[in-house]
Amino acid sequence: MPDTVPRPPPLELSADGWKRFEFDWKNYQVAAELTKKPSAVKVAILLSVCGPEAQDRFKSFTWNEDNDACDIDKVMKKFEECTPVENTTVERFKFNSRQQKPGEPIKEYVAELRRLAVTCKFENISSDDIMNQLIWDKIVVGLPDATLRTRLLEEGSEITLNKAIQMIACSEQVRLQCTVLDSKDSTYPVAGVPAVKRSDFEKKKKYKRSDEGNCLYCGGMKHAKLVCPAKNRRCHKCKKLGHYGKVCRSKFSESSKEVKQKISSTRVLAINADDDPILGLSSSVSLGLVSFGNKVDVRQSSHLVSSLVPLMQTCPSSKEEVYQCYKDVFSDDKVGDFNVYHHVKVDTNVHPVIHAQRRVPEPIRPAVKAKLDELVAKKVI
Repeated sequence: MPDTVPRPPPLELSADGWKRFEFDWKNYQVAAELTKKPSAVKVAILLSVCGPEAQDRFKSFTWNEDNDACDIDKVMKKFEECTPVENTTVERFKFNSRQQKPGEPIKEYVAELRRLAVTCKFENISSDDIMNQLIWDKIVVGLPDATLRTRLLEEGSEITLNKAIQMIACSEQVRLQCTVLDSKDSTYPVAGVPAVKRSDFEKKKKYKRSDEGNCLYCGGMKHAKLVCPAKNRRCHKCKKLGHYGKVCRSKFSESSKEVKQKISSTRVLAINADDDPILGLSSSVSLGLVSFGNKVDVRQSSHLVSSLVPLMQTCPSSKEEVYQCYKDVFSDDKVGDFNVYHHVKVDTNVHPVIHAQRRVPEPIRPAVKAKLDELVAKKVI
């Protein structure tokens, strides 16, 4: 019969584990008829079934006398002492916060509550202290501050209701004072100015066009550099290959062109006739087509010009005189027009294309807008 009795599972060194093992061990002693065995035999059988973890813990026990290691009652007492002490407040918190799960039968729910109530030690509560215990349990369950609840549970079963109330009131007072201090600090806010590194600004400016999806070399939609149409084109601003002038990032420089000049000489004949000349001497001198070998000043030798070309009329020498002579042309109120109508032919096979608006620099935008408004007022556009 003793050999057929199943042995209890190994001991787990925890509060719940020790209770289960103690219950199983007592039943095993009765079923295996160990109650009449010597105490040393009981200890040996206990160590053989408790598992390696409990055996290592047994080796660390200290005894007042050498024979105490063979006393089953003292060995059981030692194992009970090395297990964690139950916190009655925590056990009652588990009991009060246990809710019936969806679909859980009422009988199973009540059975679970009975199991949790075993460790709550409700039977130890006196009739005079039952009200304080119920209030204390309700405080632990309904406390909104999880950190403060942890502090109360750390006090263990020795904490009283009055001490818990003092701790909670002190925490509430400290929280209120911190709120007042925070509100005073926010009465005079200091606006900080974030420092922006120039390198970061230049980096954002450098990659702004790339972020918008435009090519850095031709200005069109973003694409690979190998297929860029400006790959082999020369910029007319910086004279470098690989990009167009509209996206050139170099400083503007005046373009200089080398003009090949060829000096030649020819004969000019001045004819004294009554007909109007097509090109007079003064105009020829102004255009650089005629020069005098003796370096004669045309202004001082006006008699040469007047003797060859008769003076028909004089032109105004200043802008104001031009405005005065041609008031109808330079009128601010109206614009001259031609009495000619031009017919524009449009090819219907060509689809119209909308081009992007021309970019106008920010400094001259007001002047451009004013000019456009003037043209609209004059019905030019």
